[in-house]
Amino acid sequence: MRYTHDTWSVDLPNHWQVEETDECLAMYDPDGVGTFQVSSFFKEDGNVTYDDLLEFAEVESPEKTDLPFLNGIFKKKIDGGDTFFS
Repeated sequence: MRYTHDTWSVDLPNHWQVEETDECLAMYDPDGVGTFQVSSFFKEDGNVTYDDLLEFAEVESPEKTDLPFLNGIFKKKIDGGDTFFS
C-alpha cells in the first residue's frame, strides 16, 4: 500500500493502518508493537535548516538522520528493554 501525503509518499505493508492528526501522521501494524510517526515542517521561504528542525521538534539532544530520501532529526529513548524514537 502506498500512502501519499502532500509532498511525500511511503510504501507500507498492506495491513498497516494510517492515522493523521494536525500534529503528525502515525503508521503502524495493528497486530504489532509500536508506531512510526512523521511530522512535517514547511517553510515559506528558503530551505529548512537544522536549527529550524530543532525548534519544531522540541526535543533535547536529537541525532541527525542521514538516510536515502529521508533527512531530519530523531530522538532515541530506552525504557526498560524497549527502544523508542521520536
